This record gives sequence, C-alpha cells and structure tokens, in this order.
Amino acid sequence: KIGIFDNVYLDIVPASWFGDVYIRSRLNKDFSNAKIVVSPDVQEATNLKIKYLLNSPDGKTISQSTISVADSFIIDIDKPEFWWPFTYGTPSLYGLTVSLMRGSTEIDKQSFNVGIRDVKMLLKDKTSGEDRFGFIINGKTIFMNGACWAPLEGFTHVWDEKRANSLIDIMVWGNMNILRVWGEGSLPGRSFYDECDKRGILVW
Repeated sequence: KIGIFDNVYLDIVPASWFGDVYIRSRLNKDFSNAKIVVSPDVQEATNLKIKYLLNSPDGKTISQSTISVADSFIIDIDKPEFWWPFTYGTPSLYGLTVSLMRGSTEIDKQSFNVGIRDVKMLLKDKTSGEDRFGFIINGKTIFMNGACWAPLEGFTHVWDEKRANSLIDIMVWGNMNILRVWGEGSLPGRSFYDECDKRGILVW
C-alpha cells in the first residue's frame, strides 16, 4: 500500500499569474557579454505588464524595467560574473525578480537565483581525436569529481532539508563538484538544486 508521502498544497491562483518561468543564459564567443533569456509563461495576460529587477551577485541593482508581456525577453549584461564549479572559482549568482503588474497593482511575483555559465560536453580529445567524456565550463575544461545521489529515505521518501544539506557539506569537504541524481528514484525538490547552485555543484 502507498499513500501521500510529501507535502500537499492547495494553490489558489489569481485571475492572472506566472506559470513555469524558464530562465537560461547565453554568452557570446569571447564571454564578454551575456544575455539572460526569460520565458515568463504568463497565464491570462490581459492588460498586464511585466516588471523585472536584476541584482548583481553582490546585491546591487544593475537592470530594471517594466515591459509588455511577451513569450520571452532578454536582459543584457556586459562583463558578466560567471558561475563556476566551486573547485574552479566562485559560483556567482544574480538575483532576478519578476512581477506581474496591472497598472500599479502587483498581481504575482517570483524570484530566482541565476547563474551565468556556458556548459559544453567534451567528447573528443582536441589533439589525438580519442573519445572523451567531460565538460567545458565557461571555455575551460574541468575535472569532474562526484557521486551518485539516491533517495535519502527509500521507503517513506520523507525529505529532510537539513540532512540533505549535511550530505552536500560532505561532498564539498571531499572536493566534489558534480552529483548524478538517480533518475528512477524520488527526485529532489527545488531547495536541493538551489543549494547545489549556491555551492557550485553541477547536477546531472
């Protein structure tokens, strides 16, 4: 037998709201400019505007505007601070807040941490042409050292954020920079990925 094992939420949405906001970053060839691409997924977008506020990793406001609702919009950043695996640098995170406005009234709001990074797979040795399996982060080939993440409680699936964070502590002490999440298990919630982002842990 199986029953409810996780939190249950009753989500009463307003007449208009943000759905699944999707954010990604793009870097130009010499990494001197980044574009944060935001897909706001606005539901029931009649007579609305989007207000956004972007803070640098040290908390300073670097971009803000109120724009018309669109499927996506772009925020330009010159000389961006990069997110790095913690063994190779600082996992810098920008703070982005998007608000759904009807006139001066805020209808909905969501906030995110945004890491600017370029991630490519390395499948061939550049010199010998031999097969390889690795990653190039922000133009730099990095050494991956990590572990597999299986459900912390296989029977009850109870999620204990404090326990999860203590295991990530052990990873950091071991100089690990990547986790492979076992796909057939109970997948972690957003807090897990946020914590890995803050610490510079890649998640496969």
